[in-house]
Amino acid sequence: MQILRIYSFKSRVLFNASKATIKQVGKGIQYKGLQFVYSLNIINENFDNKSDNDLHYYKIIHTQESEKVIKGLEFILIELPKFKSKQFT
Repeated sequence: MQILRIYSFKSRVLFNASKATIKQVGKGIQYKGLQFVYSLNIINENFDNKSDNDLHYYKIIHTQESEKVIKGLEFILIELPKFKSKQFT
């Protein structure tokens, strides 16, 4: 959970998620055995001031053909100030 404002937040999210991938690989381990890494980040500030969305979901895509995805590393960010509880009836 991110409480303090850190200007390198995006870099830190990327770095920590990458570490979770790297820690899976040891001697003799094949890359095909890697488990997916989902980086869940709960932020106590506005991450994207241009959007009203409280949830941001990122993945690695081809810049010209967005249907092409490199699977295995995805990022979820939740902005608490924008979060609205949804009541179920």
